[in-house]
Amino acid sequence: MVVASRLRSAAEQQFMPTLLGVIESARWQKVLFTTYALSLSFFESIVLRALRQGGCQQTWIIADVNGYKNSLIERKSTAVGQDYRLVPLRLPDGVFHPKCTYLAGEKEDALVVGSGNLTFGGFGRNLEVIEVFSSQKTPAIFTDFADFLSALESRGTDQLQCADRAWIEIFRLRAKAVAQRAPSNAALKLVHSVATPIVDEISSIIGAADELTVMSPFVDPDGKATRTEARSDA
Repeated sequence: MVVASRLRSAAEQQFMPTLLGVIESARWQKVLFTTYALSLSFFESIVLRALRQGGCQQTWIIADVNGYKNSLIERKSTAVGQDYRLVPLRLPDGVFHPKCTYLAGEKEDALVVGSGNLTFGGFGRNLEVIEVFSSQKTPAIFTDFADFLSALESRGTDQLQCADRAWIEIFRLRAKAVAQRAPSNAALKLVHSVATPIVDEISSIIGAADELTVMSPFVDPDGKATRTEARSDA
């Protein structure tokens, strides 16, 4: 998942430029994490502690099935199923790769979209990108996030295997509700690949572009993905 533009608002400026800083900046009632890789020992010792201190009542982690399996070998994870819910998700023809955090607060919600997994590396050791959006300043992004969850929900079990889908409805309805509280700002767009390849999504939104900048830890040896995107924007 990528974001087509950056946000500069007073709400964001009060946040530290890290996901942990966002979590510690306010009291959140319920939180959703989506991740590919996962470290439960890191989550419980650092992230869950911050959520507990802030009085968070409901926490969900949705992880790709491979990250979920790897996390279960960590002996120090003790609160799963009690203080938070951990749900594995499997795509038969790919992997579940979005790194999003939805934080629902009493007066304002925040959506964090970044490149970091829910691991020690993703939260600080690695060089990652992060965008923080406020429901009061950019409600259109929350409509886009609700649409992303709707697209996931519409996938049948042959395309998306997830034993517990309750989180989709909970956070879809929440995102739609907060998006209606403020004037829409369509200058920003949240893009995902649930129904359409990213290259086609970006091309339909932006059209022709003079320059293309790609940030990625992994690239095709022959640069095929970048060259395809460049041609589609030409």
